[in-house]
Amino acid sequence: MRSRDNYFAGIVAVAIFLAVVWYVFWVIEQQRPQLQQITVDGIAVDLRDRPAKLSEKLEERFYLHTGDDVALEFIDDEKVKFYCANAYECEYFDSYVYAINDMDAVLLHDGSPADMTFDEYLAQYDKYAFVYGNEDVSSIELIQLDGKLITPEKLYQMMEEDGVAAPEISSDVRSYLMDIAGKEIEEYIILQCWFTAKECSLCVYDYFYAQIEEKHAEHYFEQLGDIGEMIFS
Repeated sequence: MRSRDNYFAGIVAVAIFLAVVWYVFWVIEQQRPQLQQITVDGIAVDLRDRPAKLSEKLEERFYLHTGDDVALEFIDDEKVKFYCANAYECEYFDSYVYAINDMDAVLLHDGSPADMTFDEYLAQYDKYAFVYGNEDVSSIELIQLDGKLITPEKLYQMMEEDGVAAPEISSDVRSYLMDIAGKEIEEYIILQCWFTAKECSLCVYDYFYAQIEEKHAEHYFEQLGDIGEMIFS
């Protein structure tokens, strides 16, 4: 009888141990910085905040451009490190496009500098990197769905399961994410870094949060309008 009790006690102990290990890994995962967290001139920000809040926090380091403002070439590069190329909010979704104007001033979510070369980006994010272009002009994208970075293999699997062809260009991915927003996912964030001769020339964040139900999809696409062409082109 004692051996049987010891056997069950051993099973319980192992189960408790595995539960504790799982909880520890879960806590670590929850504490890991996510793509929307960046640092501008030493100030930590979250790109999910509204532009007005970011502008207040970053002061002269941030510039809100809605399309009706002065042309971007008149921005004072000595002051503006980071700007919002466009912001769109409606009843069904929020959409922001942010651009890093000063690579030296910005650190990414994991502390990596925004001005890394193509090879450095690839080495840092190889598992999650979506790569496009050629030797002269290329880009690397990182995609986060509902708080989790996703690998190209996983995204292509999702597309295949939904009967969608594997993407040939970046806009194919955006079109797919737009299709499933509000259905399979609520939020996506894309970091797209552009390189000329392997040197980083621009980094852009796309943030999209869908607050829609499937029945509203048709109205949602009507509301998206011209900004959809800008974001997903």
